This record gives sequence, C-alpha cells and structure tokens, in this order.
Amino acid sequence: MTLKACSKWRLINRRSFLCCLLVLGVSTMVSLWMFLITNTYHHHSQSTEAEVTQTQPRKVLILSYMRSGSTLTADIVQQHPDVFYVFEPLFSVETIRRAYLAPVYLDRPSRLLSSKTEYATKVDILKAILSCSLTSVDLLTLHQHHMDKSKTTVKYNHCIHNTTIRDFESKCLNTLIDKCRGSEISLIKTIRVKMEATEELLHLNKDLKVILLIRDPRATLMSRIRLAQLSWRKFDVVQHHVKVSFSHCGLVLRDVRDAVRLSKRYPGRVGILLYEKLIENPTYMTQLIYDFLDLKLTPNIANYVYNITEAGFPDSCPLCTTRKNSTETANRWRHDLSLDSVMQIDQNCLPLYEQLGYLPFKTVGGLLNTNVPSWLEKPIPGLLTDRMYSTEPRNPVL
Repeated sequence: MTLKACSKWRLINRRSFLCCLLVLGVSTMVSLWMFLITNTYHHHSQSTEAEVTQTQPRKVLILSYMRSGSTLTADIVQQHPDVFYVFEPLFSVETIRRAYLAPVYLDRPSRLLSSKTEYATKVDILKAILSCSLTSVDLLTLHQHHMDKSKTTVKYNHCIHNTTIRDFESKCLNTLIDKCRGSEISLIKTIRVKMEATEELLHLNKDLKVILLIRDPRATLMSRIRLAQLSWRKFDVVQHHVKVSFSHCGLVLRDVRDAVRLSKRYPGRVGILLYEKLIENPTYMTQLIYDFLDLKLTPNIANYVYNITEAGFPDSCPLCTTRKNSTETANRWRHDLSLDSVMQIDQNCLPLYEQLGYLPFKTVGGLLNTNVPSWLEKPIPGLLTDRMYSTEPRNPVL
C-alpha cells in the first residue's frame, strides 16, 4: 500500500470513527432525556389520569393561510377571558419532518415522520390540544417559540425556559393543562392544515366549531411579497408570488368547497369568514364571530378591537396585529401591485373569484380607485355575514 493510499485509508476510518462517536453521543443524550421524562411521567401519571375525567372546554379551530389575517382574527377571539389559545401548534411538526428527526413524547415511543404520517400527526396534535390532553403532544411542539404569542401560554413559555426537563411536567405542563381545562373555549389558530382535515375532528367532537378565514389572494400575495423583500432575497419576489397564485388559489378553492360541504353536514358549526368583511366593519363582524362561537362580546373587548383596527395607532411592525387604519391597510395592494401583476393573478384565480365574489381589474384607473369594489358578496352557505344564507333548501312559497 502506497503512502498516499495509506493516508487516505486512515482519513476515511478517522471520519467513520468520529461519525460513530457523534451518533453514539446523540443517542446517549436522547436516551438520558427519555429516562428523565419517563420517570417524570410515571411520577405524575395518576394526576394526569384524574384530569382526563374533568369537563373539557368547547373547541374552536381557525384555519387560514400565511398573511391572510389569521393572527388578527385569533387575537380578537382570545381577548375573551374564558378562551385558552394556542398559536400555530403545527409549526414544529413540519420542522421535525424536514430535519428527518423523530418527535419525542411523554407517553409513547418516538417515531420518524414521513410525508404520509405527517398529516395524521398534525390531526393528533389538534385533537390533543383542543381536548387539553397536552401530555400527548410531542416535546418540541410544547417547547416551540410560538408559545409566547398567546395570552394564555406566555407564562408557560417563561416557565419552560426557566425549568429543568425533569421538573417540566410538574411545574409547567400541569399548570397549563389546568388552565386549559378551566376555560370555556379551547382555541387553535393554524395555517398548516387543510379544511378536509377538520371533517374527522367535527365528527369526533360535537362541540367543535371551525372558522375558515379567507383573504383576497391579491392582498395575501402582496403581503407575502413585502415580507419576502425584508429578507433581502435575490430572486424576483413579485414574479415568484404571481406564479404561485395559481396553486394558492387552487388550495383556497378546495378548502372553500370543503367548508361549504361541511357547513351543510354540520349546520351552525362551520363558518366561512372573509377578511374583507372583518376589516370593513371590525366591531360589527367581531360581534358576529362571538355570536357564532356563543361568546359574550364585552365593551372592553369591543374597545380593544377598535383600538387595533381603527384608532390610528402606529403600525410599523409588519407581523403585529395593530393597524393605524385596517381598511387602508387592506387596500394597499391596489397601489403596490402593478396592473400586469394583478391581471396575471386574476387569470390564475378566476374560479376562486367566481366562488367568493372577488372582482378582476382591467384598467389602472379601476385598480387605483378604491371606490371601485374589489369584491361583492355572494350567497355562500356557511358565510359569516349580517345577511342570512340558509344551508338548507327553502320551501317554495305557495
């Protein structure tokens, strides 16, 4: 064997040895973590079983899409003192699958996720959180940074960052479970699941209500463009989002059709909310949302909604819910997008427009004139509106 070949053989074996050490170290750390968690779980299993017998809160699920107003909508609902709210709990599942990791649980062994099992895992997480069975949720989800986005989980978020994993369940998780079970409503907001996934949840939970929140795709895409431009990406973000408008509108259209179908199958439990209606009359539409969820709208909550949508407070934060003027913000896309881009999106989204009543534009004058409507209400079963559209066929007038 030559000196060069010998050196190469040693290098390869050294790398293999180091890789083995790395894998062994990671495996040892995971095993130790699981040992601590398992001991903690068994120590508290009796109290957990006792909690299951307690009365569960009513369940609410808000589904939407990135940059479509779901954070604002859920924030309005979470202002009620009897609402337990979890923000985007499905974020970590996608992270785990992309990184080829196995989620770690308190009550069962880990398993690798695939594109096939990811869907079932997401549904399981929604079931667990809505029913306050938080010990069935993987630990990465229970520790994700989104826990600071909700009024009811912000203290829990502080707890998990100041507590050892051995004391995590007794000092942090059990307190969160108690808060959930003591609430009237358990609320989840997510942009990471399709409407079809709610059919199983609606069948299993007779007290579940689902809101599908939809925004004008041109406004949604323009908001995504502004966010992408903040990241200093090199590609043409405008043209990219114009191209993806076809797939985005196709997804929304399928969700709308599923929502209409489910609103007929489960009357009074599935609502379609158009963001345009919410920002045109925030206080009134908040009342409709609260009525749909069987919640009482107090003067304090109504005042809060006014302050974050119409009071004129500064809104320099693109990811925050406060807007100086919500209607002006919602129409900003008409000035920021070119007519050519708008017409391309209109062409890609025509089937969705026909379903929901969005209107295409043909001239610059019409696009820039906000007195010209971009949407006209259509009679959609399940639509949350002051106009009543029955999900059942009416008897003919004799």
